[in-house]
Amino acid sequence: MNSDTRSKPHFFAYFQIIRPINCFFASLTIIIGLLNAYIGNNFFATPNNIITLFGGLCVYFLIAAASNVINDVFDIEIDKINRPNRAIPSGKIQKNSAILYSSILVGLGLIISIPLGLFSPNSFLIPMLVVFFACIGVLYSWKGKRNGFLGNIIVGFAFSFGIPFGALLITPVLEIPPQIWFFYSTAMFLLVSRELVKGMEDIKGDSTYNVRTVANIKGFKFTAWLSGIFSVGAILTFSIPAIIFHMNIWFLIMMGLGNVFVLASIIFLIKPDRKENQTRASSALKIGAYIGLIAYILAIF
Repeated sequence: MNSDTRSKPHFFAYFQIIRPINCFFASLTIIIGLLNAYIGNNFFATPNNIITLFGGLCVYFLIAAASNVINDVFDIEIDKINRPNRAIPSGKIQKNSAILYSSILVGLGLIISIPLGLFSPNSFLIPMLVVFFACIGVLYSWKGKRNGFLGNIIVGFAFSFGIPFGALLITPVLEIPPQIWFFYSTAMFLLVSRELVKGMEDIKGDSTYNVRTVANIKGFKFTAWLSGIFSVGAILTFSIPAIIFHMNIWFLIMMGLGNVFVLASIIFLIKPDRKENQTRASSALKIGAYIGLIAYILAIF
């Protein structure tokens, strides 16, 4: 009985470490890219389309999960200060077990991506991108995260790529609709902005281990300004498609709501040295990003 009690939190830790909710919402970018790039009346009428959608979701979920695990492997010492209850610093998962777990997740994603690519217009490009972004996840955790702004850009570039990746599953690379790139840019700007704010929140542990975040090097005020610039970029790339591509009313409603939360993050950072303002700004950007995902799904209709 004692053995069962001990095993339950350990089993749950393997689920917890992949950040399943984050992976799920990130996987929605596949739906956004795929369905917004689809030309036809009823995407779900064709079984092959459903298989492609499900396969794309699985691949993206697995690679995002693997990246989250390997990130925690490299962040053990910092998380002992910033997030001591996470699976590895708390001792629920051993470091070597986490590395193996991440490798298995990448392997599963690659295995699924091979037939997925062969039945897409971009054949070998699909598994090649899976390998590339799996490597980017390791590179970010190993070097990028500790090099401040470069790490923030890597996060924005890589973790938003589900949108064009979804489009690539059914569309030749040179025929991706232009609104896909606007959607991708918005997601990228929001992620970079939030990563900058998270650097402000984590400054205690980052300073201890000399992680060169923008907040650690340039201070809160400069970081707040830089985050604001990327937030404005997100608002612009979110709003421009509504004008150029005549998006539906549901997209416009969600766009307005999302922009309110992004603007709120900028306002919170007027006084960036306050911890509660950093947390509020980070939460506002996260909510704005989720609303953006919903808006892009509604853009399909």
